[in-house]
Amino acid sequence: MMTTIEESRVTAEFPLADYPSIGRFALDLVEGGKQAARFVRRPDWTSIAPSRPSRDREALAAALESANREYGQDVSALVRPWMRGEAVAIVAGQQVGVGGGPLYTLAKIASLIAIRRRLAQRGIAATPFFWLATEDHDVAEVSRVLVQKDGEHRWIAPTSDQPRRCPVGPLSIPEEVRASLAELAGDAAWLRPGISYGESFARLVVEAVGEGEIVLIDSLLPELRRSGRDLMVSLAAVLGDVEQDLDQRSAELRAGRFEPQVTKGREGHYSLLYAIDDKGERVPILPREEAFTLAEKRRSHDDVIEWIRSSPERISTGVLARPLLQDWALEPSVFVGGPAEVAYYAQLLPLHSRFRVAPPSVALRGHVLVAPAKRLRALDRHGLDVTALFGPLEQRMLEFEPEASAGLEEIMENAERSLEGASSAIADLALQGDPGLERAMRRSRRKIAYHLGVMRGRGERAVARRDAERWAAVTRLQQILYPENRPQDRVAGWIGWWSCWGTRLVSRMIEEAEPDSPIVRVAGVS
Repeated sequence: MMTTIEESRVTAEFPLADYPSIGRFALDLVEGGKQAARFVRRPDWTSIAPSRPSRDREALAAALESANREYGQDVSALVRPWMRGEAVAIVAGQQVGVGGGPLYTLAKIASLIAIRRRLAQRGIAATPFFWLATEDHDVAEVSRVLVQKDGEHRWIAPTSDQPRRCPVGPLSIPEEVRASLAELAGDAAWLRPGISYGESFARLVVEAVGEGEIVLIDSLLPELRRSGRDLMVSLAAVLGDVEQDLDQRSAELRAGRFEPQVTKGREGHYSLLYAIDDKGERVPILPREEAFTLAEKRRSHDDVIEWIRSSPERISTGVLARPLLQDWALEPSVFVGGPAEVAYYAQLLPLHSRFRVAPPSVALRGHVLVAPAKRLRALDRHGLDVTALFGPLEQRMLEFEPEASAGLEEIMENAERSLEGASSAIADLALQGDPGLERAMRRSRRKIAYHLGVMRGRGERAVARRDAERWAAVTRLQQILYPENRPQDRVAGWIGWWSCWGTRLVSRMIEEAEPDSPIVRVAGVS
């Protein structure tokens, strides 16, 4: 672990391998493992260059410019070079979580901007796209956010149920959630009454990141669906064969000692395509012999294919088909994703070959956590590395109290020896008179040993906390970086910190984001 402290920059750095629950595939990929390289290709940053578009991009480009104007930004300077094939596309995406979603959402955006700047240094123009996953129906996930501020840690979440299978993007944010965010962030366009999850997310990103930095693309944009009509028709026509491709690829991943990221659902299918029915709900389109099933009703093969062809706006892609549509429409040179998303690509790339879609190279997003700089300085002040915060602290704190810790250990060892000796002596006497006492005495011995263990634990906690200043500093930092025993970027939102730091939060995350790298950084912000 390395901590650098400069006048305006405080940063801690440690290996991604020490990050809790990092996916094995993602780690193998960025560490240059040969197994992961069999399934996806990492970027060759020296050879990326614009290329001629495979399809006409004018209609989609115009729609993207129009949609982004509604979000409050002009992206023509980014979209038009891409439309003409003069700029490479780089793409990341995320569900449209309330209040901007988890911190890793901002880490993905920071990674896109960092890559764009990296390519610009080589004279390569790049257009960063951020895919707004508005079609997902996991409203329970997107409707709540953990707000962190220095000294504050609380959930903002609705108290009433919301629609369960409707795409989340068009749904209105519950008033109680919107009002709580308004108390935190003040009046803003992204928090007007009645605003949808999708529009709120987009407007917040523009306000936080700045106008014209990234192109936001709504996955439900009608022009996007129309641009992918031929792909979705072709996919539906051979849906059963595609599932066999995925089965084979999953077997290959397991042979390489990786677990497939997506498995079949209860129906025995991967749910690649969904229809949006008259109620606005997502209904999986499942293959049957020479037919399909929609909402448990059998539909003829020809009818469904014709419906997709005539109404592509009412077709929604599943988690494995979504990147295929994205790559068809945007033709990105680089996809930037989290550990699960890069594993998606390992599983779905055979579909690119089947449908002649050029696959992008795959880069793991930069892993960046954030904390107040004054809190992060406690690591150096107390001689502690940041990875100690990803687990119980008492044992690590005992290292700072060697004499007291050794004395406690000696006392406990003596107590255990005394207990063993006393137990044996009592047994020798008692069992001579009543052999039936043996089971009861063993039970009593276990109870005493248990209470000795409790005393040891309490003693260790007391010793670990003898330096009250050190204990308070490291526990406060742990609450920030490992809230609820989960890494900060996966569970905590960025909206609380942004309400405190504003653009300084975004600039620090861009500074520290290192995509396609086996490191994690903690950015100190002040």
